[in-house]
Amino acid sequence: MTNSQNGGLLMLEIMRGIAKVYGWPDITPEAKALIDVSPSVITTYLGSYEPTGSGIIYEVAMSGTQPALKIPGIAVPNELYPVATDNFIFFCAVGTGTLAFTRDAASQVDGLTIIVNGITITAKKK
Repeated sequence: MTNSQNGGLLMLEIMRGIAKVYGWPDITPEAKALIDVSPSVITTYLGSYEPTGSGIIYEVAMSGTQPALKIPGIAVPNELYPVATDNFIFFCAVGTGTLAFTRDAASQVDGLTIIVNGITITAKKK
């Protein structure tokens, strides 16, 4: 039992630890190597993103020193961890997700694609 909005994340971390110790492959997350991304590049990702005609807004903003994804209806932002240029992973109450930023012909960030639990969400930068 937890008394926090982060209780779901804590529960998942405990489950991942147990899965690692007991070798449960269905719960143990795949290990990912993180890369360094310069602060000037991270600032290009910050902003509001909207799936076409949905009226739903996803926000990418800084959470301390870490970029984070604010998913509508979820109080706690999901910190983003860089695994490749323009590609991140994040952990949420329903599991591990991926986020890939897209760029236009001028190499400006113009959108993102989120994949979590087999659901894909594509949004354009506002």
